[in-house]
Amino acid sequence: PHKKKPTPAITSLIPNTPNDLRDFCLALRSLESLAVTDESLKQAPVFAFHEGDITPIQKETIRACTDRPVYFPVVNFDFPPGFDVSTEMENSKMARTVATGGQNLGRPAWGYAQMIRFWTSRVWKHEALAGYDSIMRIDTDSCFINGGDEEDLNLPGVMKRYVYRSKGPGTGINQWIDGLYDFAVEYMRREGITPANPELWKVIEDTWKENGVLRTVGTNFEVSRLSFFRRTDVAKWLDALTESPPYGVFRHRWGDAQTRVLTLAMFAKKENILLRVHPGYVHGREFIKQGVMGPSKCAQYFTQYGRIDETFEQQQ
Repeated sequence: PHKKKPTPAITSLIPNTPNDLRDFCLALRSLESLAVTDESLKQAPVFAFHEGDITPIQKETIRACTDRPVYFPVVNFDFPPGFDVSTEMENSKMARTVATGGQNLGRPAWGYAQMIRFWTSRVWKHEALAGYDSIMRIDTDSCFINGGDEEDLNLPGVMKRYVYRSKGPGTGINQWIDGLYDFAVEYMRREGITPANPELWKVIEDTWKENGVLRTVGTNFEVSRLSFFRRTDVAKWLDALTESPPYGVFRHRWGDAQTRVLTLAMFAKKENILLRVHPGYVHGREFIKQGVMGPSKCAQYFTQYGRIDETFEQQQ
């Protein structure tokens, strides 16, 4: 029988703010820059996950930004069982800090922690992705300004031998990691886990002991094999990060950039990981002043930026 070709998809989580919607349109336009020769990859769909607050007009405006099919699955940002929001807000200064993170960008309370939770443990389970082999994640404020090179011809998928692709491992900062390394070590001891990638684990261990920080990967652009992240042992670990005590994502804002590296070291063999930068990938916003971020760095590459801006501003 004819074997079904692996099917990749493109994923993003889009907050309903004028900046994010406008920048997401640029991100979608930039997908034309990918150096893809396979026609099926050119038609890989986009899943724009949202909280149910994207209007029909906004959806049509976004769909006009790309020739690819665009779908808008809804994400339910509830809280993990046993995590009482009012108690946390009353008793924990750190929880209050996490809850208000991102509000200067127009994000809702707990929005940043919920975003981390989504990309850590929940995206893999979402029913919208049931029939797909891999996903390429892009943030709203990102774009591709050139097609890259030979390794990039498989985007938004990845070569069969890989379960993960991103850039790294970089070195993070001494923030948003309270208790994370010790939690990972204790989890491995309790579950009887030996690192599948001892070389990467040694890098993590040495970095922690010498500098008190953790390694990171660039999760704002990553390609993930869904079957790997849905493995029973991997899924159990990811749920432990987000769905049960100590609720590290909500209490300490444990970042997905750090936990992704830990996940790879624990469960993925070295030969199944591709850690390399895409030469044409751009990410981030211009910094204006403390608490105020400007337009996406991608804006300079697209001449119709102003028109998109006006379109989304009028819809608010």
